[in-house]
Amino acid sequence: MDEMRQLYLEIFHTHNPKDLQEIAEKAKKYDRLFEQEYPVSLRNAGRKARFTKRDREAMIDMYREGTPIQEVAHH
Repeated sequence: MDEMRQLYLEIFHTHNPKDLQEIAEKAKKYDRLFEQEYPVSLRNAGRKARFTKRDREAMIDMYREGTPIQEVAHH
C-alpha cells in the first residue's frame, strides 16, 4: 500500500482521496471538451474554429477540382 501512495504522490503530488477525486473529475471534463467538434479551452478563452472539418474537406476538394477560389469562399 505504501508503494501506491508513493506513486500517487509522485504523479499527482497528493495521495488524499478527495484531491485525487477532484483531479479525476477535471480530467473527465477535459476529455469531454475535446470530444466536441469545436474544442474549447478550459477557461473558454481564445478563438473558436470557423469551419467544421467536413467544411474544410469540402472546400479543399472543390479547390482541387479547379473551382475558382471566389466560389470556394462563398461555399
